[in-house]
Amino acid sequence: MTEVNAVRKHVSTLKGGKLARLAAPAATLALLLSDVVGDPPHAIASGLTAPDPTTLQQARDVLKRYRIKPPESVTEQLAKDEETPKPGDTLFEGVVERRPRRRAARGGLGRGEGTRARLRLAPALHHIPERRRA
Repeated sequence: MTEVNAVRKHVSTLKGGKLARLAAPAATLALLLSDVVGDPPHAIASGLTAPDPTTLQQARDVLKRYRIKPPESVTEQLAKDEETPKPGDTLFEGVVERRPRRRAARGGLGRGEGTRARLRLAPALHHIPERRRA
């Protein structure tokens, strides 16, 4: 799945930190709801607002390794040499990530849990830093 996501991030308009790039210089609050083991931000929803640790060459290598002939649109996108934003890029300075606390219960959210999750996130909405103007 990690290899497939590397390809997806490099051909998507939003994945791999590209949503954060499009939102910059605005401050961005990312509410992360995850079913990914370890909750790495770059893997949750393919890292819409997180730096992408994968490279364009890795994405190309995945297709080559598995002898995948992608649609022409994918081939064209990978040929553009447009890299995803990487760790350390200043565009992520205005991104704040918040995760609701999880309830350790079987069967997901119980009755009223959605409301309680929203209330636990509400304080996060008051701590979004102002984005510095370039």
